[in-house]
Amino acid sequence: MISTQAHSDLLATLYSAPLDDSQWQVFLTQLCEVTKSRIGFFLRNDSTLGNRTLASGGMPVPAQVEQSFKAAHTYSDPFR
Repeated sequence: MISTQAHSDLLATLYSAPLDDSQWQVFLTQLCEVTKSRIGFFLRNDSTLGNRTLASGGMPVPAQVEQSFKAAHTYSDPFR
């Protein structure tokens, strides 16, 4: 169960992220800690521009993993 303080911190970061893009990475890292996930992504999928990772949290994302994901899902995001 998530503590009240952790929940409060998570919400504060989430609400600040639209005003400060760097907070998305902080939010995802906090979310990974709370959910005990190894990694989290905030992706954008655009039909003309393809996938783009806007932020990630948790473990650093190896460049090979990101390139492989983009190559396999340029115009279709499996998580969409």
